[in-house]
Amino acid sequence: MKSAVVDVGGGMRDVYGAGVYEYCLRNKIHFDTALGISAGAMNLLRFLSGQKGVLYQCYAKYGFDRRYLSFSNFIKNHSYANIDWMLHSVQGSAGPCPVHFDRVLKSGTDFEIGATGAFTGRPVYFRADQMHEDDYWCVAASAALPVFSRPYMHDDALYYDGGISSPIPVRRCMHVHGCDKVVLILTRPRDFYRDPEKDRIMAGLIQNRYPGGARALAHRALVYNKELDQAKELEAQGRVLILAPDQIGQMSSVSKDAGMVRHLYEKGMRDAAAIPAFLSK
Repeated sequence: MKSAVVDVGGGMRDVYGAGVYEYCLRNKIHFDTALGISAGAMNLLRFLSGQKGVLYQCYAKYGFDRRYLSFSNFIKNHSYANIDWMLHSVQGSAGPCPVHFDRVLKSGTDFEIGATGAFTGRPVYFRADQMHEDDYWCVAASAALPVFSRPYMHDDALYYDGGISSPIPVRRCMHVHGCDKVVLILTRPRDFYRDPEKDRIMAGLIQNRYPGGARALAHRALVYNKELDQAKELEAQGRVLILAPDQIGQMSSVSKDAGMVRHLYEKGMRDAAAIPAFLSK
């Protein structure tokens, strides 16, 4: 039996996923495939590095640093979230929470990172071996949210957040990677469905420069809601385990609420206790 974990991201809300991975590390739970988007890709980079306790620190300590999330970043760099600072200054080899990238490559897990072509609007999937120590460009490309960030450029190609084109890519793990069981980590309640109106407004702001990306963004709610329903159908068949917080209060992807960060982390750890039984069935 092949297993997978899918982490859909969600900025600071994905401290919930950090709690799930902390449980997995403590209990030596292995996945054959891991697919992460945006903050989910950053979580998986740290999880596959095998470092207990580091995931929470990246949110509770460094997630509150103005060098990471601030309006001044947007003014200076046209990106509210300074992903490069987190990946290089915090998680780089000389940072306080370095990723042991050699462990990621030797983990035995097929690690994919989902992004969106800014011009095409189509999903793009990168492999871990396309990155190198201190050059985690695939993760940065996966986390460029339209309007709040400029597209991420690599080798003359531009990328946006992977959650725009395929926000819940559970079926990819099954159809492409041949996985039998998938643990799906959401960062909103499982019965949350997206309203397309906000996405359509944001899509209009990038329509002229990135028509493909704008088209994907305008349809994100429809795709998210459809893929969530598909995941629930697979859950009813015993093939997917959906882990999601019960409530997130006013927590957004850039919120700096220390109490909610701690709450979501601990909730993720508790909910992850369902994984061993799910994988053993």
